[in-house]
Amino acid sequence: RDGPLPTLLWAYPREFKSASAAGQMSGSPHAFTGIGSLSPLLFLTQGYAVLNGPSMPIVAEEGADPKTANDRYVEQLVSSATAAVE
Repeated sequence: RDGPLPTLLWAYPREFKSASAAGQMSGSPHAFTGIGSLSPLLFLTQGYAVLNGPSMPIVAEEGADPKTANDRYVEQLVSSATAAVE
């Protein structure tokens, strides 16, 4: 019963062309939390901890060639996921 819970990390990374554009994202403080049949929040009833919607920006390097703009995608995604759980 005591101890760490199994945890579900429910996130969708977003891509940005610059760090300043990524910093402009914000949510509404008046958003309603809905729990539908596909909601990850249903895992709460099964004893899981749910980290729902952490910010995971993927930022292209300034002036990067569009063909290589996402070359650091996996590195940034892993870094964001690590930060979310630590």
